Amino acid sequence: KQLALQLVESKHAYPCFCTDAELEAMKAELEEKKLPPKYMGKWNTASAEEVEAELAKGTPHTYRFRVPEGERVEIDDLIRGKVGWDTNTLGDFVL
Repeated sequence: KQLALQLVESKHAYPCFCTDAELEAMKAELEEKKLPPKYMGKWNTASAEEVEAELAKGTPHTYRFRVPEGERVEIDDLIRGKVGWDTNTLGDFVL
């Protein structure tokens, strides 16, 4: 948890308070549009006041890594060689 909080402090991560039902609705919406499933970033742009209010209420949450939009990530895989992904298809993933 300490490392997650360090990432939040440096703006590389943020708390996400989405319920399972909200996440399932996002997934269904994207599947209906024939898009890959990914987190839509509902809490990515929340204000500090909104986050503090949810934390004060004790709302269950996870921490999500803030994935930059419009970039390409490439790695050299030992089995498949060079592989890559557009960050627009990844979404902000849970730490």
